[in-house]
Amino acid sequence: MKRALIILAVLLIAAITPFVPQFLDYVVVSMRKTGVVIDDETGKPMPNVIVIAAASHSSAGLLVVPGGTNPLYRVVTQTDSHGRFEIPASWSRFHLALPHQNPRYDWVITVFHVGYAVVGDRPDQELLHAGYSTYENPSLTDMPGHSFRFTHIEVDPIRMYKPTLGLKEAAIYYSRVRRTGGRSPNSKEPLDEAMRRQGYNLFAPWVCGLDPNMEIGSPPRGSILQFALDELKSIEKIAEQSVKEGFPHSEFAPSTKAGMVCAILTDGRNTP
Repeated sequence: MKRALIILAVLLIAAITPFVPQFLDYVVVSMRKTGVVIDDETGKPMPNVIVIAAASHSSAGLLVVPGGTNPLYRVVTQTDSHGRFEIPASWSRFHLALPHQNPRYDWVITVFHVGYAVVGDRPDQELLHAGYSTYENPSLTDMPGHSFRFTHIEVDPIRMYKPTLGLKEAAIYYSRVRRTGGRSPNSKEPLDEAMRRQGYNLFAPWVCGLDPNMEIGSPPRGSILQFALDELKSIEKIAEQSVKEGFPHSEFAPSTKAGMVCAILTDGRNTP
């Protein structure tokens, strides 16, 4: 009897062990996180900047077992007067996958602040092939450096710098940062709205100050219009304009004149 219990215990441990890394990763993803945002040039903390944290679970399909990516959370917060932020614990549902499905728990923390980029990100590298991004900015894809404390995780200081960007690079970078973790168009959440206002205040004067006949390509156009006064309406307007230019209903024109983008961005006011 004793021998049978020992064998049963060994078999149980052998069955559970492959799943332990998943549980540990889940704990790390879910724990409360704190950190500080710093201006890399001055070394000073940056108060009142928007921080976005997001996490997901992914696994590959295996025979009849489906794979896929499951968003776990998206938290948007703001640094305090000392440049510090806190991401509360989020113990969402534990996703268990077979070890051969290559399960992953991923989390990122990035910062949205117009005029700045996270050190390590290269927004100027966003447009390298046919106008589309072939470069992944680390703050949007990689788990940040961190250390474990007794009750939480302390994220390594997030350092910010001032990049020199053209319209295309700025539009794509800031729209991608804002979309971290997924975002509903026309969200009225206060910090989502604050990001929209920051982007609008940057891009409306910029676009409306261009030669109205200058063509703005599809990727930057879509990124710019994410900061429109009415994002969903802006998508409809681009679709209508594309149809007028002879494109099918399911396709957008590859570019749009700056004057039209200005009118759509500002909802016809043209007064950024």
